Amino acid sequence: MVTDLGTTLERDRISVSMPIAKRVREWLRTCGFLWRARHNYIHIWGNSSYEREFWRERLLFRSVFIANSPETVNHVLVSHAENYPKSAYTDRALEPLVGNGLFISKGELWRRQRRLAAPAFRPSRLKEYSTQMIDASHDMLARWESAGEGAELEVCQEMARLTADVVCRTMFSQDLDEEQARVVFEAFTQYQESLGVLDVVEILGLPSWLPRPAVRKGRKAVKHLDSVINAIVAKRRADRSAREDLLELLFEYRDPDTGEDMDNKLLRDEVAVMFLAGHETAGNALSWCWYLLSQHPNEEARLHREIDQVLNGRSPVYSDLKRLVYTRAILEETMRLYPPLHLFSRQAVADDMINGQLVPAGSMVIVSPWLLHRHRLIWDEPAVFRPERFLAADAKRGPKHCYVPFGTGPRACPGGSFGMIEATLVIASVAQRFRLRLKPNHRVEPVARLTTRPSHGLPMSLHHRDD
Repeated sequence: MVTDLGTTLERDRISVSMPIAKRVREWLRTCGFLWRARHNYIHIWGNSSYEREFWRERLLFRSVFIANSPETVNHVLVSHAENYPKSAYTDRALEPLVGNGLFISKGELWRRQRRLAAPAFRPSRLKEYSTQMIDASHDMLARWESAGEGAELEVCQEMARLTADVVCRTMFSQDLDEEQARVVFEAFTQYQESLGVLDVVEILGLPSWLPRPAVRKGRKAVKHLDSVINAIVAKRRADRSAREDLLELLFEYRDPDTGEDMDNKLLRDEVAVMFLAGHETAGNALSWCWYLLSQHPNEEARLHREIDQVLNGRSPVYSDLKRLVYTRAILEETMRLYPPLHLFSRQAVADDMINGQLVPAGSMVIVSPWLLHRHRLIWDEPAVFRPERFLAADAKRGPKHCYVPFGTGPRACPGGSFGMIEATLVIASVAQRFRLRLKPNHRVEPVARLTTRPSHGLPMSLHHRDD
């Protein structure tokens, strides 16, 4: 029987000395952790983890602390964020994919990258992007109309194609063709599958020179992604007509110390980050949304009533967002149950105290939105899909820092507002015309590797709304 992470070995009939017994217990805990995490990080959490606030686990050579309350999350990600940069494990898991891009860079380079990207996410720019988001949605819906009533769609692929197209239109001023969209989706899928074999080297504090099979296996997927990135960059370099987008900001960047422009490697890394943050996570959130709506007809009917009342048959526009309150609540509740990023990993620079416990320098500290968003002492019926908990008039949303789908503090995702606007407009556009129904008897299981995806995809049938 698989034990919970941290469960002690029953020793009533074991006659061994304490040092040996402790060593056996530690090895068993570590082996159990690695076995459960091998294919799905969600499985590392035992039942009691959904009620605990802060605790320590010892995994061979490494101390791992789990911050699982609003107060401890605030401590690690906000008030003491400088003492908790992203861990070496995060770096090594993502470096082959995003290089030294904004997602994992540190120090002065990160601050420069953050300032560089900020203009692309100003409110005025987000309003302009909304038109391109809606246009991309309409192109997808036209394809769906051609497919016909009852057609089966692989919704994860459809949402990935849509969000990749939105990223290209808004950030790079280019349309993404069908082949490029397929390559991007498959590259992220293959890279995530390569992470199914847990990179134990950093988790256990083993020497850094040991080989990492997961990294090697992911490099092939990265090469495929790079073929799309290189084509996007080359196309824009050949046509430098005036555009105000992220790619233009990257082209125009000059190092404040040397005056040199951004080198090709770093430029590639920043484009890869945009695909990860703006395509992979948004696509997964939308996929889970359609799954949940297919299982909750009352909530779906309420969504339809709001869309019909607000839009009255026309396409959504940016100004509708403030009235699509239940639509947004559905998205927020979806990301509570299925956070796009299931885990944030940090590493203590100096000794610290959290909840009266010493956190030694070098310790790994984990914040898991999956755990936090389903905490039984924070949320009322945390396993239940209840969008109304995110309505302004509802008092059951919970305290600050109990909901962190985009992270929080200085390292929070700068594109969070972009993603919320995009997904809300997509939900309104799709639900105005279609219902999606899960293929009968299809098993849906969340698997958490790089992001939280349905392990067997989401085959769903397409149906026009009759009401």
